[in-house]
Amino acid sequence: MIYIIYYILYIIYYIIYYIIYYILYIIYYIIYIILYIYIVLIYIYILLLLLFEGSLEVKLPTKWTDEKQSRAEAERRERLEERRSEEKESEERRCRCAKR
Repeated sequence: MIYIIYYILYIIYYIIYYIIYYILYIIYYIIYIILYIYIVLIYIYILLLLLFEGSLEVKLPTKWTDEKQSRAEAERRERLEERRSEEKESEERRCRCAKR
């Protein structure tokens, strides 16, 4: 009788043991697959980032722009303003001459 109870407890022990073992095994592979998918998504994101780098950027003036570039733009704007003012002055002179 004692041997039968011992044998039944032994069987129950191994059933529980293997159930827990396989549940943990399944959880391990689920986590492994999730991490693998996460790594692949990061890899795809980096590839897309490198592929489209700069193509979606909007050039807006900021205080972090390169000083040389901002100086060159300022000089170009000054030249344009000077040309416009010279053109206005020459038009005014023409108008004055035409009125006389």
